[in-house]
Amino acid sequence: MLVLRRSNVPPDVYWGQALRIMHKIKNVLERSEFSPIFLGISEGKNSMIILIETRFHATPTPRIVSGPPTSASTENILSFIRKYRGRSIAGPWIEGQRIVFLVDESVLLSDFLEEYVKTIKIEPSFTSFEIIDSPSKMLEVAREEEMLQDMYSLVIRREILNYIDE
Repeated sequence: MLVLRRSNVPPDVYWGQALRIMHKIKNVLERSEFSPIFLGISEGKNSMIILIETRFHATPTPRIVSGPPTSASTENILSFIRKYRGRSIAGPWIEGQRIVFLVDESVLLSDFLEEYVKTIKIEPSFTSFEIIDSPSKMLEVAREEEMLQDMYSLVIRREILNYIDE
């Protein structure tokens, strides 16, 4: 759930900007490994809420990171090793004349969205944003924003999809 805190602008302005933000998020999620299922938007009492449902809450792990060729300078090779040693599951080793590591690069959806939304212009319609992934906090915000019905619809929809997937 992305909560966009509204500023004092007319509804046609904040709705337009919220829809553009939602479409940008949808596009970036479609190019990611999160597999978006549903994005919807709802107007709360003081905020615009973008409900985001994805198949995965984190990117798959692990992945191989290829570094410099073995013919590179010692300085470049050591720099690469220092960079990935603490984040690696295995390595370094040489594969195809390159130094490689097996790295745990899992990214949580909430962290991914947090970083992405920071790059999007949210002004003038919104003063701040918050990414919420805790169900209890989502429910609390839905109550505060008087949009419980929208939240219930999302939960019911998700349960139906889970049932179909079984």
